[in-house]
Amino acid sequence: MKRKATEFMKIAVICGGRSNERDVSLSTGAKVATELRKVGHSVVYIDACEGLELDCTPEEAFEKSLPIPVHVVAETAPDVRPFFERKEGFFGKNVIAICKAADVVFMNSEMSAIPKAIAIARAVNNVAWQNVVFALVVKVIIMAAGLFGYASMWAAVFADTGVSVLCVLNACRVLYKRF
Repeated sequence: MKRKATEFMKIAVICGGRSNERDVSLSTGAKVATELRKVGHSVVYIDACEGLELDCTPEEAFEKSLPIPVHVVAETAPDVRPFFERKEGFFGKNVIAICKAADVVFMNSEMSAIPKAIAIARAVNNVAWQNVVFALVVKVIIMAAGLFGYASMWAAVFADTGVSVLCVLNACRVLYKRF
């Protein structure tokens, strides 16, 4: 599904966690969620360990505009031992369900991660289109050559297997690109 640049997204802001910086993470996560909501996005703020009690489906949680709590960073490190003693797992209630319903899951306290993610997505999209066009052009050329008797079986093998290898190598360029 192609999305217009002016459309707003469903964004899950996950913060907190099992660390001594838990309060700082909760505070910055609340600020990020508040700013994203001001821009117009549907935001669900989730404490990773506590989770979120829902009286609706995860998809409806984005439409309800749930309140974002205000967090104050404490002078001392928070007690995170209860989270380590839990048997249910790492995440709290409904965290995974909200992540599945979201368009974007934001797990970083740096707003600069959003433009970087968009740049990576654009680069991957460009390489994917290059690979599709290249593979189809080579296959059409080899098929036409085969119809007129100019392409052997080895040319057909190259059109299939060789082009696949070249497309994978072309896709690897994204791994080494600086964003």
